[in-house]
Amino acid sequence: MSLNSLSRNDIAVTLLDFFNQCIAPIDLLFMKKNHDTPCQPLFIIGAPRSGTTLTYQLITQYFNVAYFNNAYNYFYGIPNLVGYLIHPFINNPVSNYESNYGHIKGIFSPGEPANFWFRWFPRDGENGHYLSPENVNITKYEKMSEIIFSLMQLHKKPMVFKNVYHTMTAGLIAKIFPQARFIHVKRDIILNIQSMLKGRQSRSPDNWWSVKPPSYKLLLGKPLWEQITTQIYLADSYTKKGLEKYAQGRFFSIDYETICESPLSFMQTLESQLFDYGYRKRQNVDLPTSFNANNEVTLPSGLIDMIENKLDELDADNRTE
Repeated sequence: MSLNSLSRNDIAVTLLDFFNQCIAPIDLLFMKKNHDTPCQPLFIIGAPRSGTTLTYQLITQYFNVAYFNNAYNYFYGIPNLVGYLIHPFINNPVSNYESNYGHIKGIFSPGEPANFWFRWFPRDGENGHYLSPENVNITKYEKMSEIIFSLMQLHKKPMVFKNVYHTMTAGLIAKIFPQARFIHVKRDIILNIQSMLKGRQSRSPDNWWSVKPPSYKLLLGKPLWEQITTQIYLADSYTKKGLEKYAQGRFFSIDYETICESPLSFMQTLESQLFDYGYRKRQNVDLPTSFNANNEVTLPSGLIDMIENKLDELDADNRTE
């Protein structure tokens, strides 16, 4: 591939990857070798625009946990060094529970640095972001596991992760981390599609945005509503299948609407389930009583009919697989 055929983004990614490969050896100086800890990572997984960011904010506010900030997205070759440097600054996060399509303002705010995970997972592979958990050599991912447990040793607390691309690798992550815990965030699918459609129209109407399921290239010529309906359906479906098969007894499903109705009740339920894995409530936590879930459907009735027909078609295909 010639340099002229690469987009600016491709060139930036290539340079960033090269830079991180060069500095990666430094990270060995900060790697913690003793992984004897009761703490286990927690992964928040759900389709884009399903409420995972709010869930992430609530959990990092309520529990005394560590998390990735956005620095890891640029210095992903030295995660332990980054953890060492930011360690003093993430002990008492303050959240106004606002975000912009998954991005939370603030240098030390929780982030979802995709570039860290793209060290092992496809940025845009033959099947988009999807990786099958079947017939996988888990030793390929030992470095990932070592880094996560090293960071938990460094912070002396569990770590929480949120990334929408994990919808395509949920089963694989469950195999890589056989004791990890998972939260599967779900939302009324019409409202989920409506929110994603609004975001796509305002941000990237002509280009694919966010999670890429295996079939996404076949969808590029389809109407926008059909692209998004399939995207949201498959993101949720792959998450559900992966966790049900590979994380039985280790995941908790919750509706976005339920979280919004009573955040404290949701946190207290999590606290009882995660206590044995090192999750402790922060002192003096003050959560909002509720959030506006924005449950108003504004899509035209004709479009809703087409979306529902497509969902029925996807359901039928899913049952035959």
